[in-house]
Amino acid sequence: MQPRTVFAVDPFRGYGGDESDFELFCLNTQGLDNVKHLRLSSGDAFRGWQYGPVALVFIDAVHDYPNTRFDLEAWGSLLSPGGIIAAHDTDNPGFAGTRRAVFEATKRGYDILAHPPNLTILFKHTIL
Repeated sequence: MQPRTVFAVDPFRGYGGDESDFELFCLNTQGLDNVKHLRLSSGDAFRGWQYGPVALVFIDAVHDYPNTRFDLEAWGSLLSPGGIIAAHDTDNPGFAGTRRAVFEATKRGYDILAHPPNLTILFKHTIL
């Protein structure tokens, strides 16, 4: 069985990353031929997406309500039915907007599959 492609979307600039983080990412993924990095913002990567539906999305991006909601709606529209979105930092009191956006998604076609500490894993049960 051939490994599936894993897309990592991160501009490694501004909020949450810099050139040293990018270098560490490259070092940690060296030799993993199935990892494809898109050095773009979430919005730019979504607008230029050309790789078809996705089965799993892990969101650990800008930790506020509008950005988390955007990520859920944008990437959720590319998610295959039965696909999974995992959102990080959903229990951190400093990121209340992230928690709100993730839990609101349960009213828009998602069920909570699991909720380990500081991570909420959503299962897409309908086509949005």
